[in-house]
Parts: sequence; structure tokens; C-alpha cells
Amino acid sequence: MKISIPQKSGLWLLLAVLLMAPSALSQELVIERIDILGARKTKPHVIHRYLNFREGDRITPELIDDNFQALLATNFFKQVEFSAAPGSEKGKVIVVIEVEERRSPTLEFAGGYSELDGWYISPIGVRYDNLFGTGHYLGLRLLIGDRAGGANFRFYQPEVFKQHLNFQVDFDVLGRNVIHYFDRREAIQRVSSASLRLGVGGARGAAKYFSAGYQATIFEPDSTANFVARDSATASFPPVIAQNLGKKKLGMFWLRLQADTRDNTFFPRHGLWGAFTIEAADAGFGGELKFTRAIFDGRWYQRLGAGVLALRLKTAATSQTTPFYERFYLGGAYSLRGYAERSLTPVGYGTRLFLGSVEWRIPIDGGNPQKPGLIGAIFFDAGSIGTPATKRRDDESFTTFGFGFRWKVPVVGLLRFDFAYPTQRPDDFRFHLAIGHPF
Repeated sequence: MKISIPQKSGLWLLLAVLLMAPSALSQELVIERIDILGARKTKPHVIHRYLNFREGDRITPELIDDNFQALLATNFFKQVEFSAAPGSEKGKVIVVIEVEERRSPTLEFAGGYSELDGWYISPIGVRYDNLFGTGHYLGLRLLIGDRAGGANFRFYQPEVFKQHLNFQVDFDVLGRNVIHYFDRREAIQRVSSASLRLGVGGARGAAKYFSAGYQATIFEPDSTANFVARDSATASFPPVIAQNLGKKKLGMFWLRLQADTRDNTFFPRHGLWGAFTIEAADAGFGGELKFTRAIFDGRWYQRLGAGVLALRLKTAATSQTTPFYERFYLGGAYSLRGYAERSLTPVGYGTRLFLGSVEWRIPIDGGNPQKPGLIGAIFFDAGSIGTPATKRRDDESFTTFGFGFRWKVPVVGLLRFDFAYPTQRPDDFRFHLAIGHPF
């Protein structure tokens, strides 16, 4: 006898009645065995890698649904079905997982955002998952955004050499718009780059909290910057920018300590995400730039009433020798709201950064509590930025408060509308339209 498990229903007790006697309803159901059917190409250990239960574990409807979603999210399979069969004795079940594998590449049209480059869309993307049945990812996509555009190639292989190590290769060809403010006049300078990144990270145990890698990049900033308000350009830069014009090579090693206990990446209701990264660039690593950089970014989420309280703390520092396009900025929808994009950034960008945010997110509409369709938010941001020319106590500090809405739309994801009021001039406000949560 084989009984399908309803994925999103409350009929688990019915399953217990069918499998056992009514007197066994109070017993826990324990997994005796896991059978996988339909996987002709995919290795069994690859599927087990995405399951968070093992033989001997207690099974619940929530556990089944979580793992059902996890296997679908891999994009390895067209269809996934969980079912159960009676075990060798009462209280034990055999979990049966039937899959239908994908045989052809997947075409993608996607959107997203990053703190550095703002929003972007990928109008053309091709990905091939699990080509050899080992759970890898191979993808190529074009990127078009408000601050960056280009192409990205990525290869990701989990558990290389049958070890608990993940290996990733990224190759980017990008053009980025770097915003400067010269005498309060906004100007845009294009910085072109080609970058190769190699990364290795742990997959299980204590190793999953660590990752490391190497990056080789060629930067080439334009020799002019175009003013936004007027149809004019300038080739006259202050020394902090002028000394980094021309083609520059970067060779850099990095080490990261990371943790992620969030219950959901789209709308986390509890848990934390944090990363501390140390980077070192030197001529001995295959480049001509030399600097060190340290970045801590921590985020904490906790239920509060009907919503979620989200906190963020980011602090960063880098060497005086760091070129302007590798330094820090402040201001904008992905930084300190209430101000124009990067308008709080000193000329030549900053070498010290502090950014803190508190946000209360309240679901307004949507049947799934983990993926609400409409979210309201109240927030408070604080930030400061400094340069080698200023002492730390003289770093400029700014605070803002405001409210906003997040609306889930197809393909693009979460569309964000924020109204932010700087505390220095609360009679004024700035409207931000962006993609995704600010953190």
C-alpha cells in the first residue's frame, strides 16, 4: 500500500489512521527508510544533500513540505512527489521520493538588486543545472541595471572531490556608473572591469561557517565624468581620483566567516545572517593595487506582534591606498535612505563606514506568511562615513526615519516604495523606488 502525503493540507492524522490502528494516533511517526525513484541521472547522495531528515528521524507534515520545496528550488527536477508506505512495524514509515529530471537548459528572465549596483534585470539568461548528475550549476546571463550592465558566467559545484567543500567560479564583464559630487554637482564616471573570482566554502559542520577565495580584476575608469544636470563633462579630477585613472590590475585573497540561521530568505521572521570579511590585495598576488579591507555586516530578525523586527549593523574600514572604486559610499535606497544616491559620500569615496537600521515589517496581504504579497514598513536609519583626511570622531553622521511598502510582483520580485525623512530637515522627504528589502 502506498499513500500520497497531501502537501499543504492538515490531513496528516488521516495518514496515521490509514497506516496504523486508531490507537496509534498518539505515536510519533519515524522514518524507517528513504526510497528515491525516477532519478536516472542524479546521484542519490545529491538528493540527500538537500533533505534535512534522515532515517530514524521523526517526520511531520511541515518537514515534508519544507523538503518538497527545497528539492523543487534546486531546479534539477520538473516534478517532485513525496509519498509514504507502511514500515516494518507500527510507528515506522517509508518515505518515497519520486522525481522527474530536467533534460534541457532553462531560459531565465530575472531581476534583483545589490547594494553596490542597485537594481538590475537579466533579460537573457541560460542555466544548466545538474548536467552530470552531481548537483552543479552552470549559467550565463546578461545584466542591465541602473548603475551597472554587462554579462556574468557562473559555475558552482557542491561537495567537490566527495568532500564537504563547495567550489564556485565567477567571471564578470561589467561597466559601472560611479557617482561623484563636485561642488554639489552630480557627475557620473564609467568604470569598466573584467573579473575572475574563485571561491571555496564548507558545506557541513563547522566548515560551513568559513569560505575563502581569490579575485583577479582589471579596472579601467573613464578619463572624464559627465555632469547630470548639464550637458557637459570634466576631465579635471582631485588627486584621490586622478591617481587611480588608467588601467589597474587587482590580485586579492579574501577570507570570510559567515552564519545564516534565518527561517526564510524572502521574508525572514526569526534568525540571523552575518558575515565578517577580510580582504588583502598586493602586488605579489598578481596585481598592482595594494590595500586591505575589513567588512562586518550583521542582520537579526525577530517576530514582533503581527510583524517582524529587523535590525542591521554594518561597519567597514579600508586602507588609504584603496582606489576610489573599491571604497565605501553613503546615501540612497540601498544605503542611508532620505538622501540622493551616494550624495553623502565624500569626494574620492570613504575609507570608514558605519550603517545601522531598524525596520518593523508588517504583512498586509498574502495567504502565505513566509511570502506575503504586500508588506508595510516603519524604519530608522543611521550612518556615518569618513576619509583618511578626517579623524574618526569627525566622521559625518546622518539619521533618517520613514515608512514604506513592499509589493511582490512577478519576475522582478519585491518592489519597494520608501518615504524617508532626514532628521536634520524633517520637513523634507525623499521617495525611493527600489527592488528587494534594504537588508
